[in-house]
Amino acid sequence: MRATAEVYRILKFGPKALLHVPLDAGPKVTTEFRKPNPDEYFHYRWYGLDYVERLTTAGLIVDVNLLYATLSEP
Repeated sequence: MRATAEVYRILKFGPKALLHVPLDAGPKVTTEFRKPNPDEYFHYRWYGLDYVERLTTAGLIVDVNLLYATLSEP
């Protein structure tokens, strides 16, 4: 949450940010690994559907755009 609060502090005067995170649209809650997980590309967490709630709780206004939803099948 400290990182989210810092993003809010930096953006509170109007700029926008594109936040790219490892997200799994299946689970409703974020999975915390407690330390870098080598099986998950050394991420500390794998965000679930609660990611938007985490950002809005910190005061950010969120517009969700899922890139994969705009891609066509090969």
